[in-house]
Parts: sequence; C-alpha cells; structure tokens
Amino acid sequence: MKKSEKDLLLKIARNEEPQKVFDKLNKGQLVKSPYSTIVKYQIDNKEELGIKSMQLPEPWNGHLSKAKIMFISSNPSIGYEDFPTKKWDDKDIVDFFDNRFRIPLEDKDISRFWKSIAKYVTWLIPEAAEQSVLEILDNYVVSTELVHCKSRAEKGVSKCAKEECIFMNDIIKEFNGDMIILLGSTVKKYYDSGLYSINKENVKIAYMPHPNARGYSDKERKKELFQKL
Repeated sequence: MKKSEKDLLLKIARNEEPQKVFDKLNKGQLVKSPYSTIVKYQIDNKEELGIKSMQLPEPWNGHLSKAKIMFISSNPSIGYEDFPTKKWDDKDIVDFFDNRFRIPLEDKDISRFWKSIAKYVTWLIPEAAEQSVLEILDNYVVSTELVHCKSRAEKGVSKCAKEECIFMNDIIKEFNGDMIILLGSTVKKYYDSGLYSINKENVKIAYMPHPNARGYSDKERKKELFQKL
C-alpha cells in the first residue's frame, strides 16, 4: 500500500470529530455537531450491538489503488462484529480494511450487500463468476461510502455529508481503476449537486439502485448498468 493511501485510510478512520462527539454523548453531555445524530445511533443501540467503544469510521474495504471497480454507497451499516476502535494499532486498522475481503467467512455470514456487488462484477467481468464472493471482491473491488460513520437506514447521513464528501474526493484521487458505480439515490444526489466530483480520465461512471432498494429485478438492474456505461 502506498504511503498516501495508508495516510488517507488512517485520517478517515481516526477522524477526531466523530470520536469526540461519541465520547461526550456517551457521558451524557450535550454536543452540537454535524456528527451528533449518526454517532448517537451507536450509543442508543450499544447494548444490541455489544458496543463499549465507538466503531471507527470505515474508510473503504479492499485494495483502493489496485481495484478495478469502485462501488460507492451512502454509509456503512452496523452490526455486532470485531471492528476497529480507537484502541487498535494503526497497523491493525490498515490491515483490517485493506484486507477486509480476505477474512474467512461462511457463506451465511457474508452480507447481502457484498453478495450483490460481487454479482454485479460478474456482469461486467464474466470470467469472475468462477470465483467465490470474497475472491471476486478481493480481486476486483474497492467498496467505499459517501459518509464513513456507521448507522442503519442512513441515520444521520444528510447532516454530515458535507464534511464527509471532502474525504470522497481524496479517495477517488487514489483510485486507479477504470469504473466507478454509484449505488443509491443518496450517492447520486450529492454527486449531481457537485458536493464531490470524479475528475479522472478514462473512468466510466454508472448509477444503479442500491442493492437493498426494492422493486428492481436483476434484469432491470443489469440493463440500467450497461446503459449508463
């Protein structure tokens, strides 16, 4: 991993603002911050999620500078898992996200989202279909988010999107692949508004409904993807 890529990963993961908000809210203090709503989600659901320390912002998953396809969605969902916190060493944080798709998982433990984007890759790269879901993701994909703090149902995303889109521009600069796919209306809305941009030569850009969006068949998704490309 290049130094610039590593530095960016840690800059996002160790973003001081959401961590300060979490620590203050967790002590019952009032906080005014664009991150208050999204961070409070972890506090309000800490018993269900088994959270004692905030799960760090998720910079991306996969090998950013080596991936062929980048998928951008709104923000990471959250669940119970052994996930980086502020107590983790920098080396372990970098290794976790860079090699996220190499962590052995049973098929039942691979998220629906990951399975969906792996399927989309096989539409674009048919020979990838011979590989497992995790092999496809590790070999071809970097998955990142408009907002890096974790919540469900995009809770708090709109309030901190402006601050977070600065990171998106930096992530795109480090990406050397040839295809960027925007997943979901939220990501497209902020792209269309100019809050972040994709100024890279020879990079194809496409929009698709989020994998969790209902009412779309695979045939419709595939048709829309290829029309945009």
